[in-house]
Amino acid sequence: MRIQCMLRVDSLFIAYTASVLVITPSENAEDFVAWNVCPWACAKLLASTSPASTPKEAGLVRLLLEDLASPDKSSVRVEVVKALRNTADRWNDVDLFIRACRACGLRQCLEAMSVEGMVSACQAFDWVNLSSIFTEIHEQSTSNVSRRELTVALRKCAAELGDKEMAKWCHTQSRDALNTIQQLDAQDISWAIAMLHSKKDPATYAHTTFFPQLCRVQPQNLSVWELLFSAVLANTRPKAEITAMAKAVKMALSRLANAIPAYPSTAPHGMGFRPFTTIEPMSQFTALCLRHNAPEALSSIFDRMWQEWRQQQHRAATSGYHPPSWYYLSVVNLLERHTSARPELKPHFHKFYQQAAQLLLSGPTVTYDPVTLLKLIRNLPDPVSTLAQIFTVDFIHELGKDRCALKLAAETISKYFRPLAIPSTSKTLGYVLQLCLAELIRTFDNKGVSLYPYSYMHIHGVQSATELIELCLTLKIPAYAGHILGKLLSGPETNGEQYIRLSLVAILDALPKILQPHRARVDEMPWSAFTAAVLKRYTLHVLGAKPPPFVVSDSTIEGLSCGCSPCNKCLLPLLRNTNESGKIQQMGPVRAHIEKRLEYAGAKSWGIRWETSRSGRPFALVVCLG
Repeated sequence: MRIQCMLRVDSLFIAYTASVLVITPSENAEDFVAWNVCPWACAKLLASTSPASTPKEAGLVRLLLEDLASPDKSSVRVEVVKALRNTADRWNDVDLFIRACRACGLRQCLEAMSVEGMVSACQAFDWVNLSSIFTEIHEQSTSNVSRRELTVALRKCAAELGDKEMAKWCHTQSRDALNTIQQLDAQDISWAIAMLHSKKDPATYAHTTFFPQLCRVQPQNLSVWELLFSAVLANTRPKAEITAMAKAVKMALSRLANAIPAYPSTAPHGMGFRPFTTIEPMSQFTALCLRHNAPEALSSIFDRMWQEWRQQQHRAATSGYHPPSWYYLSVVNLLERHTSARPELKPHFHKFYQQAAQLLLSGPTVTYDPVTLLKLIRNLPDPVSTLAQIFTVDFIHELGKDRCALKLAAETISKYFRPLAIPSTSKTLGYVLQLCLAELIRTFDNKGVSLYPYSYMHIHGVQSATELIELCLTLKIPAYAGHILGKLLSGPETNGEQYIRLSLVAILDALPKILQPHRARVDEMPWSAFTAAVLKRYTLHVLGAKPPPFVVSDSTIEGLSCGCSPCNKCLLPLLRNTNESGKIQQMGPVRAHIEKRLEYAGAKSWGIRWETSRSGRPFALVVCLG
């Protein structure tokens, strides 16, 4: 309602339109300034006891009917409908009740009017005047709960009034509730199943009436469809019914497929640089079809994807949508998850893979997601030949700008395509893998291994080297590991002490663990040559030159002897000898005396070591001079 004039006179606020004049205390002025007179008008009508229409109330009713039809009045709809329904009861005006129902909107009328309000109208007016509007409301209402409550309440009302026509209407609406259903929620499933099972032939009814009606009103509420399909196929039903119902479910899925968009209908919020991995409702619908053995239902979506890809390309160029190639990559990933678990599904998607190959293998998208591309190629008729056509030297060089992507692609090729290779194509497959390895080795920079000791770059460099060595073994091309080992040993920095001790030795320590799963040994080529080279460099550049022989002055040697016969005969000759070690093979007391003299004189500080050898009789004291 639009206010045309507003005046304030003393404590009164005066406002009027072309239809009605309102004079109200000033404390109510805020509602009128905001043009919100609905609460005031409702209060006036509800408080009135007039049995017939008055000009003032007629004006308020017209205003409320106008406001009730406005979308922005949904917050006061229940209050307005209540005022209009009570006014219709007071005036015994069935036309006003019908006008209020239509102004409210038939889809939400039942909830706004309430079941009690509808029943009170039946008690106030003749059923013959209400049956038509009640039928429309019942058919278009989106609340199945309210629909059921209405028929139950009216059945009771019909019994009380003795109205056979009303009772007949209730029976018809209960019987045909699924024919005109406008919405099915999760909480309505049990009711819908009960109604369906009450039919003489539930499967035929579902196929010809119930499923088609539900497909028209809510085709994309797939969560409810999944609950519904699970319920109608419950194993508690007769086997013949379940078989027939499964066919009805497949037909319903074929109809639902026509409502699934081939491409997203709205532009994504963020573009990013990689294809999105979640595609709804395609992902949910695919799972639903495959769960109920209806993969053929997806074909219509794939056909529309192919027919509309140029339009999608145009939208991507002008409106911020993803290009069709990204969507195709996402669908390839989606199907891969299902076909990996159920290989028998692959023939159903043969046409899609052919179309995806035409779109993806000829454009720049080919380098966006190489792993997904490989998933596509292995589902084509001649996967290895197609792989060789795509993974050329130039392509691998371009892909090698991201070493992680190329490494992952090589691992994926080995995993996916080796089982597919036959004698005539195994050489081709090996050549592709060799190209990938050669590029990885060419771009491998051992500066990360040789520079920045104790840093993250150094640790990452060592890890990159060992991972590349392991990749050669995984791809069954161990000869290429020799090129990596050669690169690790080449360059002037490779003779540095830190590089040898922190990098080469670390890689050497990791080799046994890398080789063991592949049944290779360190003492085999090329590992043995690498081991020998590392040990030689470690000895030369870390340990340094061999120290000179141990030399003790004569006076020091003389000081070790106490002058006794065992010292003079056994110890002094051994110490004066130029050999690095010697034995004193004497009885226990003699050996004990000599050990005591060496300990007392502090011989260990000069580099002299000794121990008892218990082989032979008597035991021997072995003295090492350096």
